[in-house]
Amino acid sequence: MKTLIKNSLLASQEDFIHTFNALSSKEQSNSVYIHILAVRVLFSNFLYYKLQVRALIAGFEEMDKNTSLYQILIEPYLKIVDDKSVIIKKYGAMYLIYLGEKSKGFKDEEIIDKIFYSCKKLDFYASQHKVE
Repeated sequence: MKTLIKNSLLASQEDFIHTFNALSSKEQSNSVYIHILAVRVLFSNFLYYKLQVRALIAGFEEMDKNTSLYQILIEPYLKIVDDKSVIIKKYGAMYLIYLGEKSKGFKDEEIIDKIFYSCKKLDFYASQHKVE
């Protein structure tokens, strides 16, 4: 299992760098676009290797801090939430949705749009209903 996780992380990092380098400079400077790209690449590679949610979580825990994926998917959120496990669990929940939608035959673009749209709605709801 550890070998599959490691191979998936390496493939994800390589795919991300290859795709990133093919982007225009305008796309490369769009942090939201880059974040979504990183999620999509990571999820599709973990699915390719037939890895489940717990493997994704383990992969995040083992992810090298010097990789682009870590710097995009984890590092910025550590400035807001000081508990890496909370961040990782959020990605685990997103991957679970991804797997469920993939099993229904949806394309990656549709699934990622749905995941980020639902997160955006939750963030908006939370901002409107603050608990004090």
